Amino acid sequence: MRRLVVPAAAVLAVGLWMARDGRLADPGPARPTPAPATLVSQPVPAPSVPPLRRDPFRFASDESGVSPDLPAGEWAPRAPAAPAPTPAPSIRLSGFVRRGGQIRAVLSVPGGPLILGAGEEAEGYRVLEIDEEAGVRVRLPDGQEIKLELLSP
Repeated sequence: MRRLVVPAAAVLAVGLWMARDGRLADPGPARPTPAPATLVSQPVPAPSVPPLRRDPFRFASDESGVSPDLPAGEWAPRAPAAPAPTPAPSIRLSGFVRRGGQIRAVLSVPGGPLILGAGEEAEGYRVLEIDEEAGVRVRLPDGQEIKLELLSP
């Protein structure tokens, strides 16, 4: 019990001392604060900006940028480049397996590997012909036919 009485008495003594000193007393009415001085704004002159010599939204190495022989500030896009060639399909012949006495091709396609025999189709890929030495003919989902060869390691 004595452990609680001594700290409680100390807190009470500090509280009474602060109240007598006026630190806990009501500070009274708030003092009025002066109104801020109004500032008169003067017009700021516009900065002198030189005209742009290139399109800031394109890299310098970009082929479709501004022609360098144009006067400053005039932009003219170049003629569009020839269309890019169609990308090679992302399909590979990974190998061959034998299942049930029949040879099948292991194809690596974007969705994952496929194991298909001649005449079988999955995910739009149809194996038309399998030859272990010559490779595999495959019809892609877009109808294009390609021949895949097994690359030696």
